[in-house]
Amino acid sequence: MQERWWAAIPGFALLGLAAAVLFSRIAPPALSGLSGALFLGSIGLGFLAVFVTNPRHWWAIIPGGTLISLAGVTALDVVRAEFLNPGSVLFIGLGITFGVLGALSGYLNQNLRWAYIPAAILLIVGFVIATPFAGVLTWLWPLALIALGAYLILRRSRAFPLSWLDVAGNQIDKAQIGKADAPTVLETQEGDVSKDEPAPPSR
Repeated sequence: MQERWWAAIPGFALLGLAAAVLFSRIAPPALSGLSGALFLGSIGLGFLAVFVTNPRHWWAIIPGGTLISLAGVTALDVVRAEFLNPGSVLFIGLGITFGVLGALSGYLNQNLRWAYIPAAILLIVGFVIATPFAGVLTWLWPLALIALGAYLILRRSRAFPLSWLDVAGNQIDKAQIGKADAPTVLETQEGDVSKDEPAPPSR
């Protein structure tokens, strides 16, 4: 089963397609558009099934959560839930997806804590869109990018403190030692001339 993990994706897609066609025929006309959400959600479940059958394929959580989030947005558009912002639902769903991925670091014995960074950004954007202060995003995006860049720079500098200076210094020292050990051109020529001169006659 683990060797054929990929079969879960087309399998769930075909099941979702059949369910969507059946739903569009029996559902009221006003809700027939939910068939698209049903199809997207089934593909997302296929990716999640890949992770369940073989946890090594943790990457399947990302497309699975994304497709399920898109299914939720499609469903909201069909039922016309005006009290929920589709964009907010999408960003919050993506944030939850990355948050779950980061929380599985201990279970998978892999360092997936980097997923908390996009999770936090997506959740903040999703909640801001849901509020009347959506205009704050024009200021929030640049500040978030600056903070993220500063965090990555500080993290790298702590992991490799001034390593480039040490490497450069070692290269300079090796070059100076090589120059000191190597004979100059003048010394080489003088040595060659002295070898070619005949020895003085002995008395």
